[in-house]
Amino acid sequence: MRVIQTPPPDIDATTLEAFRRHLVKRDLAPATVTAYLDDINRFWTWLCRIHDGQPPPLDQVRTVDLAAFRTHLIHEQARTPATVNRRLQGLRLFFRWMYDHDSMADNPATHLRFMRRPSAQQPPALIRREVLAFVHA
Repeated sequence: MRVIQTPPPDIDATTLEAFRRHLVKRDLAPATVTAYLDDINRFWTWLCRIHDGQPPPLDQVRTVDLAAFRTHLIHEQARTPATVNRRLQGLRLFFRWMYDHDSMADNPATHLRFMRRPSAQQPPALIRREVLAFVHA
């Protein structure tokens, strides 16, 4: 028997459109606006999959949900720290906007931490022969 997956329920289009207008009003680049909206849709799709097609309403999303999404991006999708942080930034802006417009009792993204970027490694040191050749030159 073949299982036909139903698409996840859509996020309220009115909310997304209002958030899009907010981003445009902040004078963000069109590509940034598109990326942030895509981040919200990716999170929503993931949330639907995790909750078997019955995700909680956006106003009931908690920090633990966002942290689990971050873990999903790191381990299951093998995203780089820069990509993970950029996607989390889109979600942070969205939930802050919802909180500021009294759509949520508290902001779940307030305590969400970004990924630490690995420190840049120093270049390898010159070997003794190279140092001597440099000094003699």
